[in-house]
Amino acid sequence: MPELWTTDQITQAQRKCLLRTLIQQVIVRWTVADTLEVCIVWISGHYSQLHVTAPIHRAQDVPDYDRFLERIHMLWRTGMKDQEIATQMTEEGFHSARLPHVSVYAVLKARLRYHWQQTPESSKRYVRSELGYWSVRDLAAHLECDAHWIYRQIETGRIGALYLKRCPPRNAYLIQDDPVLLASLQEARKQVEALGEHRLDKKTRKQLPPFSPTLATDVHEEAQTMQELS
Repeated sequence: MPELWTTDQITQAQRKCLLRTLIQQVIVRWTVADTLEVCIVWISGHYSQLHVTAPIHRAQDVPDYDRFLERIHMLWRTGMKDQEIATQMTEEGFHSARLPHVSVYAVLKARLRYHWQQTPESSKRYVRSELGYWSVRDLAAHLECDAHWIYRQIETGRIGALYLKRCPPRNAYLIQDDPVLLASLQEARKQVEALGEHRLDKKTRKQLPPFSPTLATDVHEEAQTMQELS
């Protein structure tokens, strides 16, 4: 019979008819969320058992979902990409919902849900400060403000082109580490905080005077004098 079954001597319809003759009943029951236990009872009284992986709708219903997430996190921390993580976990016996393998989308979805993403420092897009120049992120951290505020100072001309240079390959801004400029920006931050604004809108921006090297020098000298007196 097995030899005949694998040949082209019988059609698909004949195979179905033969099975209906030989099988007395089929018993199916759920064992776990994604597994069916199938019992085929033959006309002779013997039976065959097998387990079938069934598609499920929610990723949270995948067996050992906590271990599934833990493994994604562990592999991500080693520096593996989503495709590599999916391939590795499929080889280890994991699978996604509705699929017999781990999909790249399932890995990406889990990472984004639990904020397992690259830090700015580990990203190739991150621009570091260099001797005599601040990166936008580092200057923002130094002034205790967000990077958007620094970009607004560049757009409005408070940080002029004289203090800027571009860093390849992304043409990102680097800002000169000039004490006069820093004093001016710190004074601008104090004015913003005094107004109770953490983000400048157009109205607030008009209330702040444009950057003046002369005025900034006076502010810097006054700060040095107060430091010497203290």
